[in-house]
Amino acid sequence: RCAKQKSSSAFKKTLRVATAKGRTLTLSGARGGHVTVLARAVKNGGTVGVYVGGRKIATITLSAKRTTAKKYDYAVPALVNGTVKLKVLSKNKPVTIDGIAVRP
Repeated sequence: RCAKQKSSSAFKKTLRVATAKGRTLTLSGARGGHVTVLARAVKNGGTVGVYVGGRKIATITLSAKRTTAKKYDYAVPALVNGTVKLKVLSKNKPVTIDGIAVRP
């Protein structure tokens, strides 16, 4: 799991942060054809994989010269009806997630 962190500038005032490889953040019961990930890119940030129904659809690198809010949108080839999972792929580098959404 990812640690919960309060942030007044974050969606719903919370972020999920992890540095350990293999940590996950899961959205269950997702239904739709587009996946959106809200994240923060930071100096020496890590990498996260985006999985839909167990299949990796994208890799996001969250490294930037300064902290920047990012939005990543993915059209899913098959309609999502189940689980969307974000998995930390890097080791000892921060991954900060603001939110995951699935829409039609």
